[in-house]
Order: sequence, then structure tokens, then C-alpha cells
Amino acid sequence: MSTKTLSLCTLLLFACGALFPIGCTVSSEEDPAPEAEVSAPDENTDSEVFTDEVPADDETSVSNQEELAKVLDEAETALANEAETEEAADAEVADSTEIPDTSHLHLKWIHDANVDGPETYEHHHEYLAKSKNKARLVLTNNGQTALPTKGWALYFRIGPFMYLDEEAFAQDNDTVKASFTGIQGRYKIEPTDGFKPLKADESLTIPIVGMRQIMLNSDPPVGFYLVSIDEDGNEALVGDIAIEYGPIKGFTPSPEPIGARADAKSRYARHSQYNGESEPQVALPAPRNVDLDDSKKIDLAQLAAVESSDDLKFESDALTTLLDKHRQANESDEAATVSLTIDPELAKEQYKLTVNDEGVSLSGGSAAGVFYGIQTIDQLLDRFGDHLPYLTIDDQPQFSYRGLMVDICRHYFGPETLKKVIDQMAHYKMNILQLRLNEDEAWRIEIPSLPELTDIGSKRGHVTHDADGKVVQLPVVLNDGGTGPSGYLTRDDYIDLLKYAKARHIEVIPEIAVPGHARSAIQALLDKPGYLMIDPEDKSEHLSPQGFDDNILNPAMEGVYPFLEEVFTAVNEMHDAAGVPLAHVHIGGDEAPEEAWTLSPAIAAMGYENVDPKVDPEKSVAVHRKIRDDFSQKLYEIIDNTSSGTVHVGSWHENAPFVTARMADGKAYITEWDFDGDATYARLKTGQPTVLCNPRTSYFDMAYENNPTERGHFWSGFTDTKDVYEYRPLALTDKPLPQKERDLILGIQSQLWTETINTPEMLEWYMLPRLLPFAERAWNPDVSDEDVADQWPAFAAFVGNYALPRLEREGVHFRIPKPGAIEEDGKLKAIVPYPGLEIRYTTDGSEPVVESPLYDPQDPPAYDAKIKLRAFTPEGRGSSTVPVEE
Repeated sequence: MSTKTLSLCTLLLFACGALFPIGCTVSSEEDPAPEAEVSAPDENTDSEVFTDEVPADDETSVSNQEELAKVLDEAETALANEAETEEAADAEVADSTEIPDTSHLHLKWIHDANVDGPETYEHHHEYLAKSKNKARLVLTNNGQTALPTKGWALYFRIGPFMYLDEEAFAQDNDTVKASFTGIQGRYKIEPTDGFKPLKADESLTIPIVGMRQIMLNSDPPVGFYLVSIDEDGNEALVGDIAIEYGPIKGFTPSPEPIGARADAKSRYARHSQYNGESEPQVALPAPRNVDLDDSKKIDLAQLAAVESSDDLKFESDALTTLLDKHRQANESDEAATVSLTIDPELAKEQYKLTVNDEGVSLSGGSAAGVFYGIQTIDQLLDRFGDHLPYLTIDDQPQFSYRGLMVDICRHYFGPETLKKVIDQMAHYKMNILQLRLNEDEAWRIEIPSLPELTDIGSKRGHVTHDADGKVVQLPVVLNDGGTGPSGYLTRDDYIDLLKYAKARHIEVIPEIAVPGHARSAIQALLDKPGYLMIDPEDKSEHLSPQGFDDNILNPAMEGVYPFLEEVFTAVNEMHDAAGVPLAHVHIGGDEAPEEAWTLSPAIAAMGYENVDPKVDPEKSVAVHRKIRDDFSQKLYEIIDNTSSGTVHVGSWHENAPFVTARMADGKAYITEWDFDGDATYARLKTGQPTVLCNPRTSYFDMAYENNPTERGHFWSGFTDTKDVYEYRPLALTDKPLPQKERDLILGIQSQLWTETINTPEMLEWYMLPRLLPFAERAWNPDVSDEDVADQWPAFAAFVGNYALPRLEREGVHFRIPKPGAIEEDGKLKAIVPYPGLEIRYTTDGSEPVVESPLYDPQDPPAYDAKIKLRAFTPEGRGSSTVPVEE
């Protein structure tokens, strides 16, 4: 109901009340206002007595009619004045171009439904691509400044691998329009001529149809921010807009589901197979050979100072600090010895540990072996406290490459976060950290001779050009608002990080991704003379899997090669300055579209034929690959010429065809992320050294499970901690792997891609506890299905009793697994996968908190469909809430 209508009603009611106190009814074609509460009259107040009698004489009736006419005339005059005032106010608002402060704007996203895809399809990606989701955005103005009819736009991003149905949007929205901005997943909403100012306390509902079903809480639209637009069309960031998300409706199962939706019952079935009620394994990773007698123990107070050679000073200091932390008394007069030695008879990473009445003796094939032995002692102290049991351990890894790749480009993670990652890797005896330092989205390492790479390429935001039209920062493309994820490692940061990792026997492998995934470098140097790296006349049509059509270096452009020389010279110099000679470098080489360069005049000028892939796709691919191979050989020459020593070049499997000659020289390897074990085996048979990076078990950016409370990708499936533990790296085929091919597997590597990870806590949550079983499998990969089933309870017992409490003490934000539950004989039966976690519950549908009743398996409550559960750590951190009925 409008303000004008309300005013008229008020005046008429006044007239009726004054002239006809018997009663008055005002009718309207508009929806009636809600009935107001009527207060009972005060019994102690004198009041007029009303009757239903009609006045008897005509004079009274005429008098009343004249009075009514007078009142109505006054009401009409008052209403006209009010209407004029309101129209003037509306006109003022309509003409206003003032943009409200975004702190007073609020968005709520409401998911209405998922819509099925086709009944038949070849792959679940096709099914998802043809399915849809329906939702609403509700924009509310909580301030006093109206959102005007023009001069603004609302930017946001649809979640990973999702798109807005622009045609459906246009049909459902009369007052706003939406358009794809040409940048990965980013959309823009603007007012149309039908938009009316959004005034104080008003809301605007915008229906949205998205391509692909919403499954996880990282799928809805994100990164909302408002810009102002001047008369010349120039846009300026106003600010980010807060958003509230409603619950996600259930995923509609496809004929071939990606995976059944996880719920309380399915988790119970999964957890109850391996419930952790077992003696914990000795350490993590489990030592290969152990002889332990915990009936005999040595008091740490009896141990003398650590004895070691000068080349083990870091290890000696680390062990001294560790022992001092656990000593409960002063050193005794008859102190037992503690010795650290290097034994050249042992393998490089092998260690032997002995604890007996003579003291503690630890020897290693190198300082790394000694360091790994100290990590085992550290874990033994977590378990046994200040009295170590007598034991002998002879241990070494089966894989020499035990890696983790961290992408600091999609979102930036600085030195402190990376050092926490290194600490966790070191404690669990991992030895390779591959750092992705550049991406389409950002450049993250300082190259002093090319300051534009970080001055421009490391910054994300809405404003993209300066007054002269030159690029000043790159546009936001991920989950953030208008400010974006900015930052980079300075030269000093990187050198310090190299030293920190080296002390913990972890090699940092820098990854400089080329020729694809290079958009940030291309754009940062676009206006720098001599560094143009794309052909402005190129008519080739290509799109990367992430939606970019301008992210691949063109080998015909002369700016490419000085860029590469500057970058690899600087990287090598930083390694030399850190005292960590560059031994490995990774060049990416992945996801470079084969349609690129095919219609580039610059390529034709180099002597390569331009071939339209639409006319002759086979020949076009052949030409592209020839160009790519020639480019690769130039790249390897640059790496060798800018390096102080021999450098082994790693690249993803897409680059395998272009590295054959270097592999023949023993200076290259492949990081294999293919799903198909047969394809990996076929590559091994060609003699290519390989690091396995199977997405199904090694990509930690995948969601833990199929449930709307989770976040992450799921294009390779869902990966929980148990999935990682069950990974059998050497089981590539149904038959045992021949020794020749087995020797070519250098190791395994897990990946942390960060499209959906934008805080340090979130990075830790994605990584842990999945890193624990991965470290186990990197150290002990040669297992059977029977081994996995037999050994999981001891592993789970160690994780629950010692690893998770340690992470809690260290302030690591690991993911707490959700409990499972079923009904049994009318009672609630609940379980968690690891001992040490407790379950809290409610029976009234509210969210469990740390003060909620504690689930006692010996005295379980009656089963009720309204029960909700959460798992809690001893420190009070809780998992997501689990309804027993979903």
C-alpha cells in the first residue's frame, strides 16, 4: 500500500469517526494492511455511550452532511498537498546520483531448487552442465541514502565452473539486467529504465537461474561489490557488500551419481568399519621395522646433553629443545648418553634409533635421516611423555619424493602461513614443497628487474587503469569482492623461506607456469616496451578450462624471451643467495589450448603455417605442437643458461610430448595428474620419470564429502581422510608393476589449488587432516587392500589420540570430521572416526554447542528425528552440525 493511500485512509477514518461514530468501512482494491491490535478501553475513564439509533430530524442530518462535505474538502486539500510533497521527494530521489555506503546494503541469497539435467548423458560433467539451479538475491537498503536509478553496478562471481543463465535472467527481471564481464565467472548487474530508487528499509528481489546444480557451500554467488559509474562510463569501487546465505537444497541425483550424498547414516556405516579402537601405531608415518618394549623405560631426566658433530648442529639444537620441554627433573649425576651421528653405511634418508639403559642413540645416512629420527622421538614423547620406552627402529622411506604443491596465486598466502605448512610437512617427514608462483590471476614473487610483475600483477581490484589508460592492477576474478587477494613474496621473503625449508630438509621447487596460465605476467607487462608477449593481431579462438582467452605466451613475440631470461635469472640468484642451489624448477606446461597461435600473423612471420582449426583441425594441432616443441627447447636453454648448476625441469603431464630430449639427458620429470592408471603406466613404459599426483586422492581442494555444508571442488570426486589413506600409488593396473616402471616413479605429490581457499585458516582446513594419511602413503606406498583394512585402526588411533591434539595445541585450524548416527532398538547410536573427539547433541532441533549434552554410548538417548549432533575437540572446536534425518 502506498503512502498516499494510507494518508487518504487516515483522513477518511477521521471524518467517519467525527461524523458517524457508529462505524465506518473504507474499501480498497489494494491488499488490506494487517489488522492492528485493539486496546480495551480503560474502565476508569468516562466515555460517550454509543447507540445504533439514527437521528430523527432532517436538520441534524443536513448539518452532518454539510460537516462531512467540509471535512472531505479539507481532507482532499491536505491529501493534494501531501501528494505534491511526496512527488517532489520522489523526484529528488530519482534525480539523485549519490551512491549509498555499502555498509548499509545487505544481500541474502536464497536457494529455491535444483533442476535435473537430461535423462541420458555420457558423463556426469555433461549432466551437470545441462542442469540448473534456481535462487533469489534479496538486496536490502538499511541506510538513509537511496540506491539511485542509475550510476551504479553490482559485480559478483558465480561459483567455480558455474554460469548464469542470462536468457532466463532477462525473462525474470524487469528492473535490472545482467551481463558476463568476459572475466572468469564474473557478472555485472545494472539497473534498467524500469528501476525505481531503492529507499530506506526497502528490498529488491532478483530471481537468478544458474547453469549447473548447487551442491556445496562454495557454489553460490560470491564476491559482491558495488561500483559507481560517472557520465563518461568510468567505474570506481564503492565497496564490498555483505551477504547472508540460506541453506542449500538437496542435490538431485543423476542417473550416474557423482557420489551418494553423505548423511548421518552413511557416515556411521563408513566410520564403523574402522572405529579407531586399536593400539596406535608407533609413529606417523609408521616406521618400517620396530621392536618396542614399553615395560622398560628411560627417564628423560637421566639423559645427558646431546652429543653430535658440527654438521648436525640444527638437529642437535632441535632435539635439545624437544627433550628440555619434556624433562620433569634436573639432570641426574649418572646421566645416560644422547648421541646423534651420520652413518655413511645407511641410505640417505634412513635412520636407526635405539633407546635402552645406555641412553638414546640416533644415526642417519645424512642429516635428513637424523632429522626424521628426531621427528619419531617427538611423536614418541607425545605418546609416552617424559619416559621413553626401550626400542629399536630401523626406518626409511620407499619414495624419495614426498611432496605438496601450494598455489599462492589464486589467493595469496605469505611467509608465515607457508612456514606453518613447512612445519607440518617436516614433522611428518615430507621433503618437497612445490610453490606455484604465477597464475592467470596473479604474479606472486618479486623480480627486481621487472617491478611491473608485482606492482601490477600481484594486485587485484576493480579499478584497472590509471589516468593515462595504463593498467595499474588486474581485475578481480575469484571469490573476493572489489579489493581482491593482493600480495607477493619479496626477494627477502623467498630467500628466508628457502633457508627455513632447507633447515627442515625440505626442498622448495619454484613453479613458473608457461606458456599457459600466464595472464598476470602478460597483462602486467603489456605497456612495457620490449615485453609484449601476445600478438594483438592474432585471430585464434581458444579458451582455457578456467575461461581465459588471453593467457598463453605467444612464442613469436620477442618480449617472451627477455621476460623468461629475467625471471629465471632472478629465481636462480635468490636460490644462490639462500645457499640453496636451484636443483629443480617446475614450468607448469598444463592446460595450454591447442587452438592457440593457429591464426597469429606473428607466428606466420616466423615461418609457421597459419591453419584454421575449424577448417583442418588435425593439421592445426600438428602445427601448434611443432611451435610448442620449438618453444620448449628455447625455454630449456634459457633455464640452463641462467642457472648455476644442473637443473631438473618438472612439468605437468600435458607437457610430456615436449620434454622427451631433456628426459633422455636425465634432467626432466613429469608430475602426472591423469586419472587413468593405464595412461600413466603407458607413459612410464616410454621411460619418463614421474611424480604421481592422482586427483582422486591427492587434490586437497576437493570437498571432503558430498554434503551442502562442505566446500571445495568435486570434478574429480570427493576425498576424505580415509580415501587418501586407501590410496595405493603402485597399483596402476590390475597386474603388479614391473620393476623397471616402478623405479621411474619418483614419488607422490598432493596439491592445494586455492580457487576456493581465501584465508590461512581455510588453507589449513583443506590440508589437514588429509596431509596425515598422504604422508603415510608417501613413506609406505607399497600396500595391498588387505594392508589398508588391517592397518587403518592403528592409524586412526594415532591420529585421534596424538596427531589431532598436537594440531590443536599448535593452533592449526584442521577440519573436524562429522559424526555418524543410526537408530538401533529405539536408541541413538553415534560414532566419530577418531578417538579423542566427543559428540554433543540436542533433541529440540537447535544447534549443539559445547555445553550441550555429551553423548554416552553406554547410556544413549532415545532416537528422535529432531536430534542434531556435532563432534568437538577437547578444546571446544566443533564440526559442522549433523541432523540425524537429512
